[in-house]
This record gives sequence, structure tokens and C-alpha cells, in this order.
Amino acid sequence: MLVQYQSEEEIATALGLEITQLGYDTKLINLSFDATNSTIREFIRNAADQQRAGQPIRPEQQKEVARLYRHLKRDKNRLANIEQRKAVVRAHF
Repeated sequence: MLVQYQSEEEIATALGLEITQLGYDTKLINLSFDATNSTIREFIRNAADQQRAGQPIRPEQQKEVARLYRHLKRDKNRLANIEQRKAVVRAHF
């Protein structure tokens, strides 16, 4: 570390920057997660309205909801990976 950084202050600053960037990434993923959740709720609300009106749920609608749930899972995995990366960064510094 001392080869790459000239002081403990520089090491602390680098650690802070890394953690800040990961926090920014977390915020973006959370925004995506929230938007996807909202979209799923809207799809489900529309599907319920269709069923109450006696209309069948189209396969395309079911596929889209399945795709959105996969998107949620991906976001959850990405959040878990960021937490792991934070631990690695902290251990490194």
C-alpha cells in the first residue's frame, strides 16, 4: 500500500472514494429495483382488471411479468455483489 500511496491519509481517501462509488452504484440499483417493482404492480393491477372484465391474460403479458421478476432477481444479485465488493475493498485497505 505504501508503494501506491504516500500516506495513511491518501489510503483513507482512496478507501472513502471506493466506498462512495459503491454507494452510488447501490443507489442506482435500488432505483432500478423500485421502478421494476412499480411496473410489476401495474402489470398485475391491469391483469386483475382484465380478469374481472372476463378477458384472459395474454401470454405476452405473462412473459413480460416473468421478465420483470428476472430483472428484480438480477438487481438483488447485483446488490449482494456490491456488499461483497465493499467487504473486499475494506479488507484491502
